[in-house]
Amino acid sequence: MSKVSFFLLAIVVSLISDFARAKRIEIPPITEEHPRLLLKQSDLVTIKQRVNQREEPWYSNWAVLKSNIDDHIEKGKKPNPYTGDDNRVGFFPACREDSGYARDLAMAYWITGEKKYADESLKMLLGWAQNAPLPGADFDPNISYPALGMAVARGSLSFIWTYDLLYNYSGFTPEQKKVVENWFQLLLSHIKTGAKRWEENDYFDKQYYQNHAAAHTLGMAALGYALGDEELVRYALDSVDNSKDMLDLIEGCILMRGETPYYREPDFQVHDGEIYDRYRHFQMEGHYRDYVTKPNLGLRYSHLTLLLLTTAAEIAYNNGVDLYSYTAPSGENLELCFDFYADFFRLKDDSLRGGFYSGEKDCLTQEETGECLFELGHKHYPSNKAVKLLLQSADRIRGEVAILGKASLYFGQPLNCDK
Repeated sequence: MSKVSFFLLAIVVSLISDFARAKRIEIPPITEEHPRLLLKQSDLVTIKQRVNQREEPWYSNWAVLKSNIDDHIEKGKKPNPYTGDDNRVGFFPACREDSGYARDLAMAYWITGEKKYADESLKMLLGWAQNAPLPGADFDPNISYPALGMAVARGSLSFIWTYDLLYNYSGFTPEQKKVVENWFQLLLSHIKTGAKRWEENDYFDKQYYQNHAAAHTLGMAALGYALGDEELVRYALDSVDNSKDMLDLIEGCILMRGETPYYREPDFQVHDGEIYDRYRHFQMEGHYRDYVTKPNLGLRYSHLTLLLLTTAAEIAYNNGVDLYSYTAPSGENLELCFDFYADFFRLKDDSLRGGFYSGEKDCLTQEETGECLFELGHKHYPSNKAVKLLLQSADRIRGEVAILGKASLYFGQPLNCDK
């Protein structure tokens, strides 16, 4: 090969490489001030105005929330940091409970301006981040091996949000912030390790786009934006180095008609907007050691994946990246999911859409109401009739869901207008 030919070949290879690494979406620098994760200051001002003006469902939601947290304060609720070795059975539920309470206290501070709520919220956050031994420092890799990243990301998400909500509170000192940030770095290391475990084990029998992958990416996106780590944000949202970034997950977690779902599913029709996790409708073994999945959980896990994807999308949206408007090359987008699943929750009918989910009515009537997630669906897709009909029929005051909390209070929009 001549030198000229070799030079031209090198240019072509370089161009191909650059094209492969080209950004699919624009991710701007992190310029928003805290709070900037799931709610911005303008959102919080609007919530406070609606509560003070006794608008529904915000006012009644607030009354319920305030009663609950005031009761906890009166009873002297204290942090209960988990320092054991089990990430899933121990850390996950304990951290989820305390972080959800801390989040609601921080929201109460924003709504009322009363420092007692911020102080109690900070006490919960620091009760974990300052504890000795540090929660998460002693996980046993032989216990709940596949669950590590999921358990840490989902369990701690509301603490990450709390940090964001309290960031500019005068009682949150720079020294305390540093302590929390150091703990978050430990949690991030677990999330990354968890993601690596799935990749190195071929996603435990080829479960390529299920909820664990979404949890890993959500955790990294939340921590990236909370800590101002732009490299981590890019890795989570759109990176050639991450085969499970948000754009990949939108394309992979969301099914389209004619696509092949999880390979172990029986032959059954696929609809636009279904979620990959629907295969949890079936009892399966062989994913990891002697673990056997419970049947009739297709709706529950599909809802979970949509919750994780939507939460990540909301964080990105508040920082200038509109994943709600993103459509993958093969047609997948988040609205399709809201549109497909809305009628299941409105009609409480598990036999819809061909009957794939028959036997799963418990998911549609569970205490942790699935309708809450659709508040974000309505916020971003106000013209979607299925979503609006669901919320018009739902109890928007009772509803609450993990991570988002009282979603009607925090994210709800009027139903009689488009915005």
